[in-house]
Amino acid sequence: MRKKEFLKVLAERFPDLPEELIVRMSNKIIEQIISTLKDGGRVEIRGFGAFFYSTRKPRLLTNPRTNAVIEIPEKRIPRFKAGKSLSKRVNDES
Repeated sequence: MRKKEFLKVLAERFPDLPEELIVRMSNKIIEQIISTLKDGGRVEIRGFGAFFYSTRKPRLLTNPRTNAVIEIPEKRIPRFKAGKSLSKRVNDES
């Protein structure tokens, strides 16, 4: 499901809310998750899951064509771990 489809489902589910408000609220939620991860934090939504990041260490790679050594800097990789409740519901467990 794409974001546009997701927003359409929300608009149908909550017809009394203006569509513009639904779009702004969803954008703010996503922006807050990104901001928290950027600041080194973790976002945990009980019953859904947790957004966090792991760090990939800096490393040296060799370009096989030129044999030049390239330094790859440290990098944060965003991650998501599903909560138990979400996993159970997806797998139809009681």
